[in-house]
Amino acid sequence: MSKQPDTGANLLSRLVAKLRRLSHFHDQQLAQSREQQRVQAAQQVTLDEICALLREQNALIAAQMRDTLALLREVGADAGGLRSVTSDLNWKITQALKETTWRALHAGASPLDLVGSVTQIYSQTSEDALIADIFSRIGERDRFFVEFGIEDGTENTTRWLLEQGWRGIWVEGSAASVERASAIFAGAIAERRLTIVPAMAGPDNANDLLTHANAPDSFDYLSVDIDHNTAHVWAALRARARVCCVEYNAALPPSADIVVPYVADHGWDGTNWFGASLKALERIGARKGMALVGCDFAGVNAYFVDQEEARGAFSEPFTAEAKYQPPRYHLVGKGGHPPSTSQRSWQVAPMMSDQ
Repeated sequence: MSKQPDTGANLLSRLVAKLRRLSHFHDQQLAQSREQQRVQAAQQVTLDEICALLREQNALIAAQMRDTLALLREVGADAGGLRSVTSDLNWKITQALKETTWRALHAGASPLDLVGSVTQIYSQTSEDALIADIFSRIGERDRFFVEFGIEDGTENTTRWLLEQGWRGIWVEGSAASVERASAIFAGAIAERRLTIVPAMAGPDNANDLLTHANAPDSFDYLSVDIDHNTAHVWAALRARARVCCVEYNAALPPSADIVVPYVADHGWDGTNWFGASLKALERIGARKGMALVGCDFAGVNAYFVDQEEARGAFSEPFTAEAKYQPPRYHLVGKGGHPPSTSQRSWQVAPMMSDQ
């Protein structure tokens, strides 16, 4: 059957149907667009709410941080006060321990024992008092001193002597320490009462250092405290002093006759591998005609006096076993000398004494 041609009415009817369908699609798109706008608007509201909550949270965190910082500042102020109180308390406890130790030593001491006192004017332990005690017994002569190892001179054993009008020589290996000491004691240097020798002392140059500094062949007082090589330098010195103060290694048994091997330009390595035993120093002193008359109660320094002058002025026997004091570094604010974790060597003192 053949298709009938469209009439005008049919074409119009079909066109209207298509337009209606297009209008329907348009309405759907409009509806979808409105829904998208609604969704987007809802999303924006949600985002705004989230931002508001974040601002609120940030404000809360900032407030908490301010409160915390204020609390930390308050605690810090209290901690500063607490540190001050603790430091003062530690000092008082240390002083009390020093006095108790000294009283215990003094209680059983002979009038001729070198006990000294807890007094310290400038020195790190009780050197000031012990030196004064020694010279009160044997008297002063030329009032000349030599000290090896002074750091900046503010806490050595001869500053108090210098300020009492003595003259002398300081030998120091640290350039920075020499610079500070030269500035601090510029007055005494200008008055020619003090000479500072900037050099690292060893057994091979110690005598030349003193000769070039115009040291006398004999004088009242000598101090040697250069850590590792102390005993080697003292043994090598030709100049004679009536009184000597020499650092000893109290970690070593008093009867052990040993020293560390000489190592050029070697300082303290932070352990108990340094210096010499008290017995080694006793024997070195004996070769120089000096008697071991005592040690400070902290177990740091040994004191020697000319043998002829020591007799009758100090208690005998002049031996390490009789005069030894154990290490009490805590009484002078020091941590002590922990054992070395490396293998170390020692040597017998007479070998070193023959240099």
